[in-house]
Amino acid sequence: MSNDAAPAVTATTAEARRADITRQFRNRLNVIAWYGPFTGHWWAVADGYLVEAAQPGELAQRVRYTQARFR
Repeated sequence: MSNDAAPAVTATTAEARRADITRQFRNRLNVIAWYGPFTGHWWAVADGYLVEAAQPGELAQRVRYTQARFR
């Protein structure tokens, strides 16, 4: 086996990816977002509403909908 193999996904890289996604939600959509390790879903607070989705892209769509609907 060569040393050129891609590194395995570790908890550290998964945590770093989740942290990056969380920053993107804050910077782009101005919401607090987080990954729920017990539910396995993404969560955000958008305009006072709790929003949930299985994937970050789906959460972004739901946050945008909530922001448009309730502003």
